[in-house]
Amino acid sequence: MSDVRIPVKLFVGKLPPDWAEDDVRSLFSPYGEVDEISLIRPKSNPGKGQKYGCAFVKYGAIQEAAAAIEGLAGKRTVNENAGPLQIQYANGEPERLSLPDDTEGVAQKLFIANVPVALEDDELKRVFSDYGTVTEAYCIQPRRPGATKAAFVRFSKKSDALRAIEKMHDRYTFPNCDRPIAVKCAESKEQRDTHRQDMNNTRSQQSGGYSGGSGGYGSMSAGGRGGGGGGYSQQQQQQPLFQNMGPPPPPPSQPRNDRNYGGGYGSQQTPRSQQQKRDGPLGANVFVYNIPMEWTDADLVREFCTCGSISTTRVIIDSQRNQSKGYGFVSFHDAGSALKACDKMDGFTTTTGKRLKVQIKKGEEEACARALGVPLSKVTAHSDHGGSGKRGAPY
Repeated sequence: MSDVRIPVKLFVGKLPPDWAEDDVRSLFSPYGEVDEISLIRPKSNPGKGQKYGCAFVKYGAIQEAAAAIEGLAGKRTVNENAGPLQIQYANGEPERLSLPDDTEGVAQKLFIANVPVALEDDELKRVFSDYGTVTEAYCIQPRRPGATKAAFVRFSKKSDALRAIEKMHDRYTFPNCDRPIAVKCAESKEQRDTHRQDMNNTRSQQSGGYSGGSGGYGSMSAGGRGGGGGGYSQQQQQQPLFQNMGPPPPPPSQPRNDRNYGGGYGSQQTPRSQQQKRDGPLGANVFVYNIPMEWTDADLVREFCTCGSISTTRVIIDSQRNQSKGYGFVSFHDAGSALKACDKMDGFTTTTGKRLKVQIKKGEEEACARALGVPLSKVTAHSDHGGSGKRGAPY
């Protein structure tokens, strides 16, 4: 088994910004034969803080990559302004190689909301270190005076990050704060770019609903280019969380076509063949109302990723006003995850103060109950809000 060589790519962060390919090669060659190096130069943007270099390093064998992670990650410092090296498997590699979540280097980045303004990075790292090795921890200053901060924490093992979510999300409250922190999986730069492009495509169409991201959303690995610290503007992806947006339009009625989200939305309709690719199994789709107006598909992924494996998400866009209608859908791979989303996220307060209303998609309640072998009343428990008894109109 030791003779089997499987090429694998690593992401390396916190390098000196002026390093050349030879510098990187000399650092990683002691652990095995380096097949390929791709440097990522930090953008020249004066006044935006310290810039760090990043790189992708490809080994010819996974054993060599694992040795490099073991010998260098979090232990070796080559840039005094950045701290120890950040090394992990590049985006997509853990899935391709079926690496277990507890493998060193299968990193996971978390997003944390409701962090006190006075909290320092070192204290943030100390709090989360109870659950595993933290390779990166930093806070983002709020855009509005008096608001709480957001923060990012990266664990060297995905399993440790998931344990931190389980133990701390909506459970841990920092001293002198009036509400617990929200802890979610962060998303990579590639995922943000994909969702941003999808949103742009949607808004440029006069008809035919959201084109949606291709493929499914599993757990959100934050490796690859999104893993770089400092020189890559981590603040950009969180800016909408601190914007004060107006109220949503009146509650919509959900479409009655079981397999077509677009039904009943006029120009938002989507060809049936495209819609079937986005839906999860019957009973595994949830309707989410009262979402913040600035939210995109990516925000739904971030908030619901702890409930189960996500197939797709979709924020409904008003093509006339070119903005969100304040509601959307999350499709899971199984009915159990959908019901868990209803139980866990219905009534959840977002960082903008809105309370989400989450329920199984109209017409799929019986299918969900049958799939799980539970009474229908358990599935419809979240449907009757405000005494109206009508889904899609919780307020």
